Amino acid sequence: MNKEILEYAQKLIKKKEKDIDLRDPMMIVYKVTDRCNLKCKYCYQGQAHSENSISVDKVLEFIDFIATQKRGYIYIAFHGGEPMLEETKIACLVESLLKRKYAKRIRFSLQTNGTVFSSKIFDLCKEKHITIGLSIDGFDEYTNLCRLEDTNINEYFKRVHKTIKYLNDNEIDFSVISVLSRFNHMHIERIIDFLIQHKVRTWSCNDLVYNDNINDSSILLTAEEKLDAYKRIIDCILDHNKKVNPYNRFYETNIRQWLSSISGNNSFIYDICGSNPCGLFTHTISLESDGTVFPCDMVTSKEYKVLNIHSFSEEEYYEFVPKKEKMDIECVQKCSEQCESRVICKMNCKAIGMSGVTKSEFCKFYKPLYDYLLLISNVKNNLELLNPTINKRNL
Repeated sequence: MNKEILEYAQKLIKKKEKDIDLRDPMMIVYKVTDRCNLKCKYCYQGQAHSENSISVDKVLEFIDFIATQKRGYIYIAFHGGEPMLEETKIACLVESLLKRKYAKRIRFSLQTNGTVFSSKIFDLCKEKHITIGLSIDGFDEYTNLCRLEDTNINEYFKRVHKTIKYLNDNEIDFSVISVLSRFNHMHIERIIDFLIQHKVRTWSCNDLVYNDNINDSSILLTAEEKLDAYKRIIDCILDHNKKVNPYNRFYETNIRQWLSSISGNNSFIYDICGSNPCGLFTHTISLESDGTVFPCDMVTSKEYKVLNIHSFSEEEYYEFVPKKEKMDIECVQKCSEQCESRVICKMNCKAIGMSGVTKSEFCKFYKPLYDYLLLISNVKNNLELLNPTINKRNL
């Protein structure tokens, strides 16, 4: 190889190292701790709160390794348990990762129940542009009953309101994540009013699917009840957003993602769970508080263990690939029917498949939901009011 060609090749390699490949991201759900000060009825972590902890150096070593395997953004979600119980560790990790050579590829998020207050962490989130997700299921005791077992209701709301007030007063962006259940599905309109009054602009109202840690199945909704709830969410958002300027509009994440999926404009986050096969291991992994790595934060049984970061190798990491390929085949085979609603249906999810939820339950919800989304999409200005990022020509 002559000198000119060699120099040209070296320049191309250096350029590639500087570029960020948007097609090759990784979401690391880092469960900083198993400990939590609440006992939510639907928590997929269960009620066993251990004292497991990994050193910061070990976590950094593992993220360094992932950065060498992926060329896209690395999304690190601080999760738990309640991650705010480990505020020192979170602060140390953020500061250390932002000094790495791949720092420009790092994106952080923090999921918290809002009852553990730390101005240090909240200020760090503002300074470092860390996304905050606040878990609240409603506006009063009844709508939050899934979250308030063995919890003093007055103390709970006192702490949550303190957190919300601090975030608002200091102009720190945050979103709210709720779980749709027996206790809040009939109060959608009042919940949305509560969120808007507290300057929330982004809400994720997530469907509750059965898992082995749910002891009380009465909190689950039927397909018809879930469909009714999401229709009312759509109607309520449309009604609000028609009356306010674009800056003050309110959006629900699932609805935005469903519409994006129908239009073919999927976001990376939705592609993790919404694609078929899903993006487990390829684009998401879960780092447990004891150092165990699983291919997804919802697939954490021992048979799907990838490795443990206390002692691992690149070979061990890639030994999981055959299992991933087998899981992909299982995902694709779950639903052979070529129905249009498959673009929004989560029947392909490995975790949901393990939960024992039947195909018919999904069809009862997703097929009429798909039809309703198409119907409202054809009404002038509705798309912009529900998801301003969609290119209308794609629908």
